Amino acid sequence: MLASLEHFFFRLTKKASSPKIVGLMPARNEGNKLRASLKTLAYYTDAIVYLDDCSTDHSLEIVESCRAECRIERILKNNTWRRDEPGDRNLLLQAGREIGGTHFIVIDADEIFTSNLRVNNLLRKEVLKLAPGQALSMPWIHLWRGADRYRWMEGAER
Repeated sequence: MLASLEHFFFRLTKKASSPKIVGLMPARNEGNKLRASLKTLAYYTDAIVYLDDCSTDHSLEIVESCRAECRIERILKNNTWRRDEPGDRNLLLQAGREIGGTHFIVIDADEIFTSNLRVNNLLRKEVLKLAPGQALSMPWIHLWRGADRYRWMEGAER
């Protein structure tokens, strides 16, 4: 359960007069989902940093093709595949800080925010409320019959 609570992670690292929300997205061979995930993340962010972990599919071409539309400011590439999530997050965070990020949203390419977070800019507002050192995490949920219904535990509905 703890791992699922860390799927979406937001953090403010410093106080700034002009906040900049940067999306940080690691991925490997997510070409079939990548465009939708990047476009959705772009709704909530001012810039995106993408890290490709040695994809063998067409992921990098997709990222390049939507670079301007999704405001992808930095593309990082691992030259050898390794499973190092903390290391990848540190690389992404460093790159996000280098491009002026003050607030960060970390999300995997196979995850997507539901549309209800766009209503009245809810997600952006909540992220921008964070004080330096604060973090916000959201649980990973399985949608069921729409964005307003989901399954919390096996067989239970909310």
